Amino acid sequence: MTRSLLLGFNSVEEYATWIRNDPRILCLAKHYCVEVAVVCCESLQVLTYGSDLPLCSARIYLLYTGQHYDPIVAGAEADLPVEKEQKRQKKGDTSLESGCLEIAKRHVAEAAKKAKQRRAKKIKCGGCGALLSDAEAFAKHCQEVEHDDDFAYDCEEVEVVIEEGDEIPEGTIDLNAEHIYSFSNTGKDPLCLAFPSTFTFHPAVP
Repeated sequence: MTRSLLLGFNSVEEYATWIRNDPRILCLAKHYCVEVAVVCCESLQVLTYGSDLPLCSARIYLLYTGQHYDPIVAGAEADLPVEKEQKRQKKGDTSLESGCLEIAKRHVAEAAKKAKQRRAKKIKCGGCGALLSDAEAFAKHCQEVEHDDDFAYDCEEVEVVIEEGDEIPEGTIDLNAEHIYSFSNTGKDPLCLAFPSTFTFHPAVP
């Protein structure tokens, strides 16, 4: 409901109507002649496009996060080879809908968790891996901590995650970033080329 209001809609139902009439998905369904099932994270509903296309015989699933679309593919196990992933279902087949809605729920929960996190810059010592707040702290660390003979006073700037409730150390740069992560897309399937990432659904094996 919050996202619906932020986007200028008065209710989740009004938001869902807007998504259902999204011309981009309608064009996708017509271009590839597939039934497109959009799994909405905001409303936790599955909206179907292209069901009335006469030559359509397959269904694909897309996860809509409220910001972008990601294709959902099926696989029996996490490390299933790409060529064995099931990207299309039969038209009208709703057997994967419950699993796809679970993906949407997990995405919402992960997004809420990451929204409460903070990311901060740290200096990582190349000799021992210690994390220091800044260059001055790194220089002091090098003087006080004994390293191997081949230590060349090297370091790198890294990002660390600070969980909700934890204080950001004094002098640390707070990036205040909110990232949503997903699995990278293989790009080998024509239907997936239009989208940047893929969520894999692994049905339970009895």
